[in-house]
Amino acid sequence: MTARILVVDDIDANVRLIEARLMAEYFQVLTASNGRDALEICQNGLCDIVLLDVMMPEMDGFEVCRRLKGNPATMHLPVVMVTALDQAEDRIRGLDAGADDFLTKPVNDLALITRVKSLVRLKMLTDELRLRATTGQEITIEEFLAREGEDLTSGKGKVMVIDDRPSSYERIVKFLAEDHKVTLVSDPREALFRAVDEDFDAIVISMTLEDFDAVAAAVPLLAKVYPNGLADVNHFHAAGGLAYLVGQLLEAGLVHEDVETVAGTGLHRYAQEPKLIDGSLVWVDGPGESL
Repeated sequence: MTARILVVDDIDANVRLIEARLMAEYFQVLTASNGRDALEICQNGLCDIVLLDVMMPEMDGFEVCRRLKGNPATMHLPVVMVTALDQAEDRIRGLDAGADDFLTKPVNDLALITRVKSLVRLKMLTDELRLRATTGQEITIEEFLAREGEDLTSGKGKVMVIDDRPSSYERIVKFLAEDHKVTLVSDPREALFRAVDEDFDAIVISMTLEDFDAVAAAVPLLAKVYPNGLADVNHFHAAGGLAYLVGQLLEAGLVHEDVETVAGTGLHRYAQEPKLIDGSLVWVDGPGESL
């Protein structure tokens, strides 16, 4: 496993120390001595993870993190705050800025490598999901239906669209209404009753609904992470949730195993997680059942 790690610190000795530790694990290391250079490197897509010192002149680490997470082009980058500050309020400031994890100086070698490898694994899966999402956006609804032939558009079908965002549903409804009878429902609870009582040919469900609980009650869920910030996602990942989720998808045949990933051949690699065994970091199969 390799990745491009950006180390940001205004003290050269700190940079070189962390750089040596990461290079010993075969990571590619980039360095920056200030926040502006770090932002430029991230904006250009040159790194996968950011190790960010907090106490820096001109622009501190909190502000750099805030700008990274506020930029759509860099908000997906995992950011680890490396700091000598160990007070609860300092961590709260970091979480508010969008930090994904923390390392306290002096940095422990094992803690550094374990956190980096864990976030690299999460970043790889995030990149694949973002790539699939981007590819899906490039294939418009018009192109998709056009490829399906005349069967879908030869007669009037009854379609229910469940969405509560005008910016999302207006275009969908406008297009579908040309050939089908479209019912727009903004309340997921109402949508469930109508789906049972009425004879719809197709139902389009937005995954960005404000109230997804009603839909979740009727749709099987493998995992649910409450939206209280990145900390919840980190806890889910640390508990082996990601490995369990991918393992369940593979077992159910909902995703293909025979794929090439950045970690090698086989999607099963994402169903594994790092463990410390006899002082060595090894990858083992993730949890096989939900607790």
